[in-house]
Amino acid sequence: MNDRFARYGAATGVLFVVLVVIAFLIQPTPPDSNATPAEVLGYFSDHRKALHVVLLIFGAAAFFFIWFIGTLRAALGRAEAGIGRLATTAYGGGLVSGAALLVAFGLVATAALHPAENGPEVTRALNDAAAMVLAISAPAVVVFFTANSLSILRFGYLPSWLGWLGFAAALFNALGIGAVFTDHGVFAADGVLGFFVGFVLFLLWFLLASIMLTRRLGGDEAAAGRPVPASV
Repeated sequence: MNDRFARYGAATGVLFVVLVVIAFLIQPTPPDSNATPAEVLGYFSDHRKALHVVLLIFGAAAFFFIWFIGTLRAALGRAEAGIGRLATTAYGGGLVSGAALLVAFGLVATAALHPAENGPEVTRALNDAAAMVLAISAPAVVVFFTANSLSILRFGYLPSWLGWLGFAAALFNALGIGAVFTDHGVFAADGVLGFFVGFVLFLLWFLLASIMLTRRLGGDEAAAGRPVPASV
């Protein structure tokens, strides 16, 4: 049975990306990953209100993230002849990744709540902990992209190029675990390979996957001659 609301669920991926981009655009420039405790304390003390707004936006983005990966799992699972092994595996990786993001946001929110009372050492420890949570969650992100890409390439529900893009996203997000071992250079939590490339590919994949899934659950089903999968 067709679910006319499914494509709304598919479009939540676009909303997730839009909110994340907005949050990063208004976020005050954070201190370097190897900044001194005094520099980190100054950042959180000077930008408390702005950080609270940014975290609220990230919280809203997390809502759409979870909704989208659920819709994606349902669609790809149906395409896998109802077995959904790869789609379910990807969904599990996505949930763990989302949980890691929420924990990291919680640590940053704690650092921004009472920075003066916490002092420089505790504030930097909270900030470092947020970065480390994201770094050690890299395997979950890799599982999400790898399993989704295998499902796309094996069963053809979404374009094959999206599957290959997912493999690239998996590779570069795997490098994020390098932040556990260093606080400076390209593999640091704010480095080119430790964060930026993987993050850009992460957002790009979500944006394109959301657009492709929304189109597929809209008018493309009839042209493809397949039933509409997935409810919201």
